Amino acid sequence: MLLTLGQGAAKAGALGWGTHYYFISYVALILRGFVWIIILRKFSLSYAYPVMSLGYLLILILSIFLFEEVPTLRGMAGLILVLFGVYAVHRGENYEN
Repeated sequence: MLLTLGQGAAKAGALGWGTHYYFISYVALILRGFVWIIILRKFSLSYAYPVMSLGYLLILILSIFLFEEVPTLRGMAGLILVLFGVYAVHRGENYEN
């Protein structure tokens, strides 16, 4: 979620909504780095990394509602494949434990 906040704030700054969005973007991305280190201490990389792909879903939602962007059919198909992959990885991880 911090990655999504950081990217969304960067986009808002790039659109000229105010330079304070750049600051928000940098802070969110730096915090995300620290949170990522904590996550890696608790979970295996092969389990934790696919969860980052959920950021694609959050970015899509953010871009539709906040920036009024229209997703393409190809982009939606790709997102569905990514979400299926995340589900498959986590389902497999649950069977191994």
